[in-house]
Amino acid sequence: MNYVIGDSHVSIFSGQDGLNLPDLLPNFRTHNISARLAYNFGKNDHPVTIAVDKALKDIPVGSPVIFSFGEIDCRCHVWKHVAGNLDAVVDDIASRYTKRLGQYMAKGFDVYALLPHAIKYKPDGDIESAAGTWAQITAASKLFNWTMEKWNQDRCISLFDWTYDYEVYLRSEYYLDDTHLSQMCLPYMLAEVQNRGLEI
Repeated sequence: MNYVIGDSHVSIFSGQDGLNLPDLLPNFRTHNISARLAYNFGKNDHPVTIAVDKALKDIPVGSPVIFSFGEIDCRCHVWKHVAGNLDAVVDDIASRYTKRLGQYMAKGFDVYALLPHAIKYKPDGDIESAAGTWAQITAASKLFNWTMEKWNQDRCISLFDWTYDYEVYLRSEYYLDDTHLSQMCLPYMLAEVQNRGLEI
């Protein structure tokens, strides 16, 4: 059994279009702990840490756990804090995130990170809850993913290259809304999971 804990992007693994719906895929159990940031992941007594630790109590040690954080950071927060140094802002987020991931690995969980994909392109630029343009958000996501893959490429699950290189971001049918992927992306996501050695 694979467990997926994180923001609403865990919904891709529910097996149906929508957020907070029952899990239909036999080998996946999702835990949507709300719109939380990778930046805050692991802060003691922070709601995201409390929610993650609570979910992990019901998961057998040794199980694969896919964490989904970072997309909200890249879309809503990075460009509020950039003062000429995008690298420093993104590196700070990723280092906070990976430090806690390492702690969960030390406890015996088989940890993976679901990385941000390219969000849907909107010609009018009016992206829900966004700070920055589509190009800026995409640049932040690309840098965040690259930084995460430097941490441990084998433990990162990503559809960024597929959604970006093949201009999937221009095709509305692959999205539920501005940011969430639809079930049309599920076969590609499952292939990435399988490529990491996990059963689907």
